[in-house]
Amino acid sequence: MKAPHALVAGGAGFVGGWTARAFLAAGWRVTVVDPAAALSDRVPEGCASVAKPLDAEVLDSIVATDPPRVLVGLGAFGAGGKGLLAASDSDPGAAITVNAGGLATLLQAAAGAGIRRVLWTSSTVVYGRTDTAGLPPADETLPADPDTAYGLSKQLAEITAKWFRTHHSVEATGVRLPLVLGPGLHYRGAAAHFLDVMMSVTSAGEIPTPLPADFGSDVLYVKDAARLLVSLAEFPGVLAPVYNAPSFPLRFSEFVQCLVDESGGTMTVPNPDAVDKLPTWRTLSDAKLRKDTSFEPGFDTVAMISDWLDETAQGAGKA
Repeated sequence: MKAPHALVAGGAGFVGGWTARAFLAAGWRVTVVDPAAALSDRVPEGCASVAKPLDAEVLDSIVATDPPRVLVGLGAFGAGGKGLLAASDSDPGAAITVNAGGLATLLQAAAGAGIRRVLWTSSTVVYGRTDTAGLPPADETLPADPDTAYGLSKQLAEITAKWFRTHHSVEATGVRLPLVLGPGLHYRGAAAHFLDVMMSVTSAGEIPTPLPADFGSDVLYVKDAARLLVSLAEFPGVLAPVYNAPSFPLRFSEFVQCLVDESGGTMTVPNPDAVDKLPTWRTLSDAKLRKDTSFEPGFDTVAMISDWLDETAQGAGKA
């Protein structure tokens, strides 16, 4: 029997590359559609690739020869490599065009091609930031209240996906990703401080000083993000319109301490009593995802850092 076919739009990116690898490891055949697919080393070995944006014409040509069972949309506006939040805040119109308009193009093409299951990545920034301590973790019943242009663009994308789900035969399911960390992360933004200390340790064996004030965020290791998308692609039942991805809370000081413990590097821990200078995001509940699909992540802080160091040592992408 022929292996199932997955089409990964945006598969030459950070999450996209690991998602393509995860599908291959699970026995799927993979086609990556991404304008950056022509760049060397951006598409995992074993994937077919199309170096174009995904539209109806591109999708129709793929469907005509090898219909995908699932379409995974991972594209997002991030001009200049400065991070999704900063890029969107600098040009909200472009962020909305790419993140919401681009998803509409993808879903329309899927509907026309008869592809029912479409998975795509939203973001937990749709909940906005909060400085109020003691609030319960946010679940999918909490109304979106974005305070960034990126969050707004993802909220509009979620509305777009729900419209297609209602009015077309497309089972579109969005996964709200938290801060995603791991090998191959190349852009700046919310993950920059984590990336900087990891790169310092892996290149020089030393954590730089001074470090910024301590801050916290819910995070997800990129391999778990990829495994989640494969798990949802293979799920036999009906999926909800949107899920919070699994995550765990992590303070920057905890990350630095654990990195020191695992790597043996020198240590300068951020001041936990300093006033946070970076956004504090709402903690998240992934109870609905676990209840509906029984998905369990494989990495906590220690496992994430250990695997990240191993992958970097083996040359699997820069830190």
